[in-house]
Amino acid sequence: HHPLKDLFIFAGEMSGDLLGEKLLQSLLKIDPNLDVEGVGGPKMRALGMKPFLKMEEFEVMGFVDVFSSLPKLFKLFKKVKAHLLKNPPKKIVFIDYPGFNLRMAKVLRKKKISSKMFQYVCPSVWAYGKGRIATMEKTLDSLLTILPFEPALFDQTSLPVTYVGNPLTKKIADHSYHSNWRKVY
Repeated sequence: HHPLKDLFIFAGEMSGDLLGEKLLQSLLKIDPNLDVEGVGGPKMRALGMKPFLKMEEFEVMGFVDVFSSLPKLFKLFKKVKAHLLKNPPKKIVFIDYPGFNLRMAKVLRKKKISSKMFQYVCPSVWAYGKGRIATMEKTLDSLLTILPFEPALFDQTSLPVTYVGNPLTKKIADHSYHSNWRKVY
């Protein structure tokens, strides 16, 4: 039996790799010996995350590609699920990618995985109906949101929701082109 990993992070696309990079930087400041494994891109791997699978395998762009990629995504889904059930980490952080991640969390919860599960970036429940709220309440241990109005959507639930802000907005705000926009106006 493998020693318990501290953390498994799943990011299925480039924006998730950026959010994962910021998350990992913060967590590694708290605990430089954090044992992290997961699915991520070059930014997370550069910080020392051991890749179970590379994020690049999950990236599907455009409507047509999603359908041609479904069998492949399904295979990858089964691979990640089997791995997590066999080697449950202390915590799992799912970043965005809700079609895949919420399904994964639901299946793992059904199989009574011991890991605490977090979803980082709230799926757009206001756009996709309230059904997802009930699913998240039953499935997740915690939800981290990047938009300030999102926690209120979960007021009637028992799900702990924390607004953490969006590190990418800060990155955009600090970018040097920002001052040039002021000249335009």
